[in-house]
Amino acid sequence: MKSHIVLGVLLVILSAMTTLLYIDNRNLREEIQQPISAGVFESELPSPPRMEPPTNSEQIFLKIIQDANTIGFEAAEEKFRKLLRETGSHFYLLGIAWAEHSQGKSDSPIQKCEYILDSYPENQFLRATTLNLLGRVHLKQGDLEKSKEMLHSAADVYVILGYRPMAHRCYLLLCSAYLHDRQPRDAERFLDLAIDALAGDAIPNEGDFFHFKARVSYAQGNIKAAIAFCQKEIQHFREAGEAKAENLAVSLLTLAYYKIHLGQIGEAERLNLEAQKIASTLGLDGKHIIQEINWIYIKKCKGTDFSTHEDRVREHIEKTGLIYVLSNLEEALNWDCVEPKY
Repeated sequence: MKSHIVLGVLLVILSAMTTLLYIDNRNLREEIQQPISAGVFESELPSPPRMEPPTNSEQIFLKIIQDANTIGFEAAEEKFRKLLRETGSHFYLLGIAWAEHSQGKSDSPIQKCEYILDSYPENQFLRATTLNLLGRVHLKQGDLEKSKEMLHSAADVYVILGYRPMAHRCYLLLCSAYLHDRQPRDAERFLDLAIDALAGDAIPNEGDFFHFKARVSYAQGNIKAAIAFCQKEIQHFREAGEAKAENLAVSLLTLAYYKIHLGQIGEAERLNLEAQKIASTLGLDGKHIIQEINWIYIKKCKGTDFSTHEDRVREHIEKTGLIYVLSNLEEALNWDCVEPKY
């Protein structure tokens, strides 16, 4: 019975721990990349773990993560700190790292995760989830090779432990890493692994999966498929309601980007405005830089001034150090508007 409860809670951790999935409770997926090459990445399969029932610390750790969307990340961090002082469990140290990461911190979570791994924890779920979080942090920082290594190892352990939804999420994040690394064929391979990991079970969050399928399709030059999957993504998040409003906004921005590259500027402007309105309602003005990049394309093609949007993107690059955003900006500035297609 305990195992069924834990597996149920694991479905919640999928969205709660997202850093960079989709939108990581604080930004896992902010910008669109245009991958162009392919490569192969492999890592060693970890040694078979000890198969043991979930510990009390593990269950409390998962419960606080589940509650964080209600109580907030700062409150969750404080709970983990109190439990760490009382018990010394590495699960609560990991919880602090997760809460810090969810609040946009980066160096401290890395230090804590590396400390846990250096302790060679016997609990393999703790090991896998530490690798998972470390992979997410590195992905957000743009350290793609470290991110791949950590996420691949985490997925391997989750598969062995039978935590299929967690393995599914790791494979989606690996897809994201390979897209950022401009390797769409490998990105698609991890989408296949994400589906296989579920062993016939329903996809935990179809919107996320459709999002990555759209990006892979676009990276491989199949823009019709990219738009079709992006529209499915949008439909999923519209049906999910307020809880997925930010995901919906990002999906609309993504579709606007695709429409721009088909020369459908009017439709792109409509989508960008809808996304902007949602973000404003949520108090997230300026969070997703792709909105500003889209405005550069749109206003350039309409012959109007876009300097304010360019300045915002450059400020974002200076603040975050994300080089691939500079690449996206340069593409927009050098873009020659095309005649509408389809």
